[in-house]
Amino acid sequence: MKIKLPLSISKLKKKADRLFSIKRRKEESDSYGFVHCITCHVRKHWKEMDNGHFINRGYLATRYEKNNNFPQCTRCNVWRQGDHSRYRDNLIKIVGKDEVERLEKKKYETVVFARSLYEKVIEDCKENS
Repeated sequence: MKIKLPLSISKLKKKADRLFSIKRRKEESDSYGFVHCITCHVRKHWKEMDNGHFINRGYLATRYEKNNNFPQCTRCNVWRQGDHSRYRDNLIKIVGKDEVERLEKKKYETVVFARSLYEKVIEDCKENS
């Protein structure tokens, strides 16, 4: 009989990232599945877009914040390295300056993601899909 071992923390993080990315892009999509890039406004199907982070996902405190994550085309997200200033300007139009400043401050909070926190992100994403 094979014993199923729990996923490693790195695999849990990867799974949480993937599911959260799908959830956010779907949340922002219209009834046909199309979204706009937050920086250049190109319109594509959510499956063709990235999940762009305003605050780099290396900052764990904001990694899974809804308002920190919006669809972004690969051109802006990868080739333009997030196009941060345009992302910020457009994010202010969507969520307001106070929220953007809150995210900018929150990124410095110390957060340790234990197994249970990644599992919660995964569970929340599954429930809302």
